Amino acid sequence: MFSGVRILLILNGFGVFAFIWVGLIESFISLFGYSLLYKYHNGSLSVLHANWKRAQTLLRDSWMLLLSGLAVIVYMRIDQIMIGQMMGDEAVGVYTAAVKISEVWYFIPMTIASSIFPAILKAKEFSQKLYLERLSLLHSFMFLLALMIAIPMTFLSDPIIQMFFGEKFSEAGVILAIHIWAGIFVFLGVASSRYYLTENLPKGELYKSISGCLTNIVLNYFLIPLYGIKGAAIATVISQFIASTLFNLFSNELVKYF
Repeated sequence: MFSGVRILLILNGFGVFAFIWVGLIESFISLFGYSLLYKYHNGSLSVLHANWKRAQTLLRDSWMLLLSGLAVIVYMRIDQIMIGQMMGDEAVGVYTAAVKISEVWYFIPMTIASSIFPAILKAKEFSQKLYLERLSLLHSFMFLLALMIAIPMTFLSDPIIQMFFGEKFSEAGVILAIHIWAGIFVFLGVASSRYYLTENLPKGELYKSISGCLTNIVLNYFLIPLYGIKGAAIATVISQFIASTLFNLFSNELVKYF
């Protein structure tokens, strides 16, 4: 349900804070649901108590993930900010129209990873080999699924833009045809992020997010003056490739999955 809400937010151009509120509401509803489920199974909430030592450990480990999340937010939106500064609001509007369609698919890898990753973790309890095989299979599946989206979207980008936004935004068609290929690396990035979390490697997650952020800023700085909003789309694809794929190729653990 909340994935559907996020799609509506993207299509209607809501900002980051709208997604934050949706995430908070989702968390509170989940907490309420887990509490009811716990009580239903004869549990008592009154006997629950905070483990402050455990909380400190979680906080120490999670601050890197928080910074990683902030870096992702920056490099997912910095292109639009830089286009506005260099080219003006009209260019931002055209570019954003393409990005809305391109990013509408991003809920899919999150949903898949959340659904099947518990089974992958379960496999780890029985066999490290089976765990690694399933993790590799997840990466392969994500790649093929993203490819199945990117190819038709590339050829249908112009009619799709005209159908949703009209002739006025026709220039966004070529942007969509370029930007949609970033989705392949987003899908792979979701899969590899699950590995980083499972193996308790928050530094790796932070470093790859920062690398993507810095790459996107630098590439936008040089490519937007040269190629306009096409340059911003190219910068997004390259930065996603570096953060979600190239970075992992330097990891002795993750390189085997690519």
